[in-house]
Amino acid sequence: MEFKIITDWTFEDLTRSWIAGEMRSNPEYQRGAKWSLPQRQSLIDSVFRLCPIPPIFLQEITKRGLKGDSSVYEIVDGQQRIVSLSNFVRGFFETLDANDQKLRLPNSLRTGPAPWGGQKFSRLTEELQQAFEKTRLTVVLIHTDRADEVRDLFIRLQAGTALTRQEVRDAWPGNLGPFVVRLAGKKESEPEFRLPFRLDSSDEDEDPFGPNRQFVAQLLLLYLTRESDSLNFPSLSASELDELYHKRTGFDAEGPSARRFIELLQKTHDVCGFGKSAKDETGRNRNKTKFSKMQIFSVFCLLQDLSRSPNFKLDLAPAGPLGHYLRNAEHKLLPGRSTSGKKIQDYYDRWRAGLPEEIGVRLDPRRAFSDEQKVEMLKRDGAKCRMCQKDLELSQAEGDHYPLAWRDGGPTEIENGRLVHKTCHVRGRPAAVADFIDI
Repeated sequence: MEFKIITDWTFEDLTRSWIAGEMRSNPEYQRGAKWSLPQRQSLIDSVFRLCPIPPIFLQEITKRGLKGDSSVYEIVDGQQRIVSLSNFVRGFFETLDANDQKLRLPNSLRTGPAPWGGQKFSRLTEELQQAFEKTRLTVVLIHTDRADEVRDLFIRLQAGTALTRQEVRDAWPGNLGPFVVRLAGKKESEPEFRLPFRLDSSDEDEDPFGPNRQFVAQLLLLYLTRESDSLNFPSLSASELDELYHKRTGFDAEGPSARRFIELLQKTHDVCGFGKSAKDETGRNRNKTKFSKMQIFSVFCLLQDLSRSPNFKLDLAPAGPLGHYLRNAEHKLLPGRSTSGKKIQDYYDRWRAGLPEEIGVRLDPRRAFSDEQKVEMLKRDGAKCRMCQKDLELSQAEGDHYPLAWRDGGPTEIENGRLVHKTCHVRGRPAAVADFIDI
């Protein structure tokens, strides 16, 4: 098998060959066009931002004919890129605007000029069209008569270990990645907190702290969302974690919000007994105790909720009332894994309903706001719903304890209240509450 590296081919050469049928994929081992539209749009944006494009591998097959030899190029690696570039030139899709959140871009880059944003190829200026078409890339031409060699090369090209979703997040611009690495650890650095999901690996090349970083990121997303609304439980799936890193590039890792998160993480750490010296009443090391993620989410959310109240005090020792409840209550039999915000909320509500009376805060005996209080709040807020900002009449209004929920010790006072539509209130709010919350 022989290789020839070509560096003077342009996108125009590549796309014309594909459109003319001079280039083809081998369906026996190549998959079809699998990239989603955002993936294709992201590639085009990368081209205009002058990001390097990985090499294309082609097998050159020479055929003899009556009018001489002709070449056909079979794609070994790079099919998704070739199809995306060609379809953009043919006008099948437009680029994403820099402000479109589907384009995974740090906020610092969204403010710069991007004249290609939101445009099809035909609507670009002639200068941009030429810049796109004349962009050069590296092409590796393969010459061999043995099909097995090409298949072996294809397998080798696909055999690299892809980055995990969390490893991609770790590399994202901004302060959030280093902040999570500092707390949860990485192969080269020990974590500040020992969490129950560290997976020790016998392979020294693997990073044993990957699950920790993902878990801390989930807790951080939960924390940031619920700081503005304690009854809002976000989904903690991979796509939502990606969005967290993309939106929070300006996260202040030394600011008050970060310090409060670390404090809550430390308290959760203490209650669960993950410290090296934590012992139970028999003298056994407690950090061997395993908890489900749902249990840890619940402890964290409870501490976040109750710590808002100045009346809250709690023994955080593993043998204290919360630690004892965590280890011995029947809630341990409930389902323990989910990233659904609704399921996390349901679990937390059931878990919290079983707490002993000594765990909590003193509640205001007045549960509902009076009509007089509602009138005052309506005047204060300009007759607008504090959730959706639309017009609000007194007959449509419900009083909502905010920022401190009633169950967390929030007083039924005007200073801790807001008026909302019944459908916007947490008890009647639709599942997609994230539309109202800026995280």
